[in-house]
Amino acid sequence: MTLSPHKENVVIIDYGYGNLYSAENAFQHVSKTLQNSVNVSVTTHPEDVENADYIVLPGQGAFGSCMQGLKDQEGILDALKYTVLDKGRPFLGICVGMQLLASYGLEFGEHKGLDWIQGSVIPLNPSDTS
Repeated sequence: MTLSPHKENVVIIDYGYGNLYSAENAFQHVSKTLQNSVNVSVTTHPEDVENADYIVLPGQGAFGSCMQGLKDQEGILDALKYTVLDKGRPFLGICVGMQLLASYGLEFGEHKGLDWIQGSVIPLNPSDTS
């Protein structure tokens, strides 16, 4: 995929966990209201992430599975860190995509996250189960 040099680029990361096309459709809708001044794409390529103006990380499922999905995409973790933390590009995590910013997730065991936000994501245990 070639990103447009004339439009701002929103990149939605595909790592196998997330409702990608709902997110893409929502961003495409907003782009249309802005007279298509934004290029929206779904990618698995680290170079697309590094060239993005905005990065979206959706997530659906369990913390550990989502984190493993990111690790399995060669170069994506490095590209995310470089582009968001070093270059300061805006980032939006959706659902588990936002949870992955934490140090650890404690859903179905303990799983290391991106550690961009100190702390753990813990399951909620309702006290009233009736």
